[in-house]
Amino acid sequence: MTQLTWKSSGITSIAKMKGKKVANWLGGNQYELFAALTKAGMDPSKNQGVTIVQQPFDMNLFLKKPGRLGVGDDVHELAQVLESKNPKTGKLFTLKDINVIKMQNAGTGMLEDGPVSRPRSI
Repeated sequence: MTQLTWKSSGITSIAKMKGKKVANWLGGNQYELFAALTKAGMDPSKNQGVTIVQQPFDMNLFLKKPGRLGVGDDVHELAQVLESKNPKTGKLFTLKDINVIKMQNAGTGMLEDGPVSRPRSI
């Protein structure tokens, strides 16, 4: 799990999210982020030190609200951002435009999207 921020925000760590609006799907995947925010002295479940905003399962909120921080994984959501055009330049966003903050680097990464057991046909 990752949190994406715009380079222009200067937010390069969980601690720098204090006082900001942070988006998350809130569908069971918030625990890594909440643990990291708590570790950094905030209480996300009570919106103390940080304001949690529910994000739809796309990156439009992040792309349209430059002050918001978006949730994503290393593949799908990051790709959605990198496949979107910067309205200021007309060119695709690149990794130079965003910060990718990994929950594993914050010490709160968890296993997710693991292998699914499939029954064998007899």
